[in-house]
Amino acid sequence: MERLERILTQTQIIGKQIIDNIPIEECGEPLLSVSDVVPNLRIQMTSIRYEYAGSNTLYARKSVCGMLKSVAAELAPAYELILFDAYRPIEYQRMRYRSVFDSLRTKYPLKTDEEIEALTFAVVFPPDEDPSKPPPHATGGAVDVAIASNGALLDFGSSYGIYNETENPRHLTNSSLVNEVQRQNREMLIRVMVKAGFSNYPGEWWHFMYGDREYAVYEGFSHAFYGRVSLEQEQL
Repeated sequence: MERLERILTQTQIIGKQIIDNIPIEECGEPLLSVSDVVPNLRIQMTSIRYEYAGSNTLYARKSVCGMLKSVAAELAPAYELILFDAYRPIEYQRMRYRSVFDSLRTKYPLKTDEEIEALTFAVVFPPDEDPSKPPPHATGGAVDVAIASNGALLDFGSSYGIYNETENPRHLTNSSLVNEVQRQNREMLIRVMVKAGFSNYPGEWWHFMYGDREYAVYEGFSHAFYGRVSLEQEQL
């Protein structure tokens, strides 16, 4: 209960400098097709993600797939688990980071590169070329999820992947701007994901992680056990 309550109230976003100090002791778990392991989960990619993936298939580490399976089973039959994204190749992460950075640079022409990088970091993790500093999604340990009922997404107070820059914006997990129904829906998602073993990134209500460096930092562990992984290498 103490861990759950911490996640339900945390607001501090831990910076990249701290995360970069976390070492990785790679456990070697393979990537698996999520839909193969969790057939009752619905994959719902954004259009740009679908175009990059080339198919309606997403991958995650073996343990993460098993955890998602337990979440989907606990939610059924009243609710359906929705998966927006999971493992991302570093090339896709690079493209996504550049797109957000360029958009913010256009919006704030007077800000320094360092200020734009800080704003971008809150939205998408930098695609560091150093394999010891992988973005969370590049490890196969991070997933973006939501819950649906009768085919429609529950009201979480903001749409997946949509960011606003007002004070205490709605995409923050514990934003005070959401109403009671939206808050209850977020809590239901957090409770079932945390019960399965995930932790939540407080900067995005939909982002949950396990095994990567962010997970280690937010959970207080000395090291991560998922590093950067390549789907192409595993399929050789």
